[in-house]
Amino acid sequence: MEFMCTAFDAPSVDFLEALDVSAYKTASADITNTPLLEYIAKTGKPMFVSTGAARLDEIRLAYEKMNKHNDKICLLHCTSGYPTEYEDLNLSVISTLKREFPNAIIGYSGHDNGILAPSLAFMLGATVFEKHFTLNRAWKGTDHKFSLEPTGFYKMVRDLQRVTVSLGNGEKELQPFEADARKKMGKSLYAARTLRAGDVICAEDVDVKCPGGGLELYYFDHIVGKRLLVDLPDDVPFAWEHFDQAVEPVRQTA
Repeated sequence: MEFMCTAFDAPSVDFLEALDVSAYKTASADITNTPLLEYIAKTGKPMFVSTGAARLDEIRLAYEKMNKHNDKICLLHCTSGYPTEYEDLNLSVISTLKREFPNAIIGYSGHDNGILAPSLAFMLGATVFEKHFTLNRAWKGTDHKFSLEPTGFYKMVRDLQRVTVSLGNGEKELQPFEADARKKMGKSLYAARTLRAGDVICAEDVDVKCPGGGLELYYFDHIVGKRLLVDLPDDVPFAWEHFDQAVEPVRQTA
């Protein structure tokens, strides 16, 4: 954990500099306070800038002022409701900020109840998350009721980590651990009656049954019309070696 603090005026910045804080957080109320933002930016330390109750043009002006002196800027999408209802979160603004400020880090500062919004924000590209913390949500005060207690904060972090690993690589493949389920729940092409070597398979000779592991159903048209090389009892799954000229068709891939 690193200590940082919100400064609301230049003397407070000087005081915090004497303490050698590692970074600065600025409140949404100061997104239009460009003199203060520039003063902090000149320290060269990372800045986490909340953007609640601000227009995009005001955020752009603030960013330009800070970026003249500092390139370590994180813009936090924020909605200044205490608490903020889910229909007012407007998380799509995160995508807008990423597009408008490609050189900035984009994050999310939430006053929402619960732990869902940070995971949604992450999916939209946020990489920094601010959430209020309390030891008791029943305490008096504006912030406690939408803050997270230790267990809730743990769950929020846990879910953010789960999102990261859950996204995967984007390639749809059969996973090794899916093989048993595919065989158990899948279906194959089975002999619908006792068949003899030399029989030419017709549609009525083929049944579809569980489990899988035999010929896939998309090979139905490939075996109809084929001649059997062996006797095949009822309820036995078909295999390519049961047929003459039995070359497995090559499936087309995208």
